[in-house]
Amino acid sequence: MKMHAGVARESFRYPVVARQKRSLDSVRTANLQWARKFGLVPSQQALVKIEAIQIEQMAAAVYPEASKQVLALCTDLLLWFFISDDQYDERALGADPMRMEQITNDFMQVLRKGISISETPSPLSRALMDLRSRVHSQVPAPWYARFVVDMELYFQGCLTESKDRASGHTPEFEEYRTIRRASVGTYPCFDLIELSLGIFLPDPLEDSPLLTLLRDVSTDIVAWVNDVVSYPKESAHSDPHNLVSVLITECGISLADSVKKTVELHNEQMIQFERLAGEFLSNRPPVWAPRYIDALRSWMRGVFDWSFQSGRYSNDYVRLSLQDSEDLVGPG
Repeated sequence: MKMHAGVARESFRYPVVARQKRSLDSVRTANLQWARKFGLVPSQQALVKIEAIQIEQMAAAVYPEASKQVLALCTDLLLWFFISDDQYDERALGADPMRMEQITNDFMQVLRKGISISETPSPLSRALMDLRSRVHSQVPAPWYARFVVDMELYFQGCLTESKDRASGHTPEFEEYRTIRRASVGTYPCFDLIELSLGIFLPDPLEDSPLLTLLRDVSTDIVAWVNDVVSYPKESAHSDPHNLVSVLITECGISLADSVKKTVELHNEQMIQFERLAGEFLSNRPPVWAPRYIDALRSWMRGVFDWSFQSGRYSNDYVRLSLQDSEDLVGPG
């Protein structure tokens, strides 16, 4: 029985989804070459951490219908997210809102215009320029505009977390959920579902309240399973933006009871997702709706399965994370 933070994998409620079996050796090799090209593997320690993540396994699980080219793009983008996340969590940067704002402003400049504010772009900025070029060339303008908005929401969530760390503020549940929906980064990742399926949803998505709610509920599900498996890593850095930590503080309960409550809330949201999906699909849905709903299921189930097999949440990774990471957001 696989355990994380004292909870059995079987405690989580998840749908069974179809899987596409494929060889990922070439994806893994190409991803590591890409990371080296942009200076994202500056040391043996960085290499050990990247290999432990098994990012190609996650990408293949959450985008099972992606072509080889799109899977490579998604794999590189997911790795970019994890490396940038570690920069925020494992370095003093994570509690320096002014510096964080400078960095995220540069990232947004890259996404909007394809260029960095800095004369000497950081490794992460240069890697993002490449990702921007590859994404932009394959998508319609309205989709890319939404993707940029969703990336900005992610950066704003990270900036809010930085401000909380700097002030020592621990958010209560509703505040935490708003911040976490932004900082977990699922909205731009859900946008990539469309690229992986070869379909593009009509914009703005807000015109479909049910679809918007399905994406929100899916985000909670992804965030809360992540909060359970990443709790040892985040507690090692005294990070309060974790549902397990929030419930311990707000409810005055033990770690074990908080983990149990987090799993219960997670499972309630999974029931809510299936209820909303049934409602959405039963009311003259658009032709793309069944595939997109199934893709959201694959995303949730895929990241769950990967979370229990990846080395990112192992004790060894936590130990490495306590060592100051190399600076990948400073001038290159």
